[in-house]
Amino acid sequence: MSQKVKFSILGFGRFGEKLIVPAFKDDDNYRLQIDAFADCILNNTPVPIPGEEGLINQKIIVEVNK
Repeated sequence: MSQKVKFSILGFGRFGEKLIVPAFKDDDNYRLQIDAFADCILNNTPVPIPGEEGLINQKIIVEVNK
C-alpha cells in the first residue's frame, strides 16, 4: 500500500495557478513519485504537475541546449 505523500507549493504558473510538488523525505524518491501518480489514477484526482508543464519545460531545455 502506498504511503500518503505531502505536497509543497513550488510557486505559481503563468495563469496564476499554484504549482505543487511532492515533498519527499524518503531516499526512494522515484518510487514515491510513481506511487503518487498511481494514487491519482486510482482515485481519479488530478496529477500535481500536468504533462503540459513538463512539455513546456522540455522545450525550454532543448532551446537552451541549442
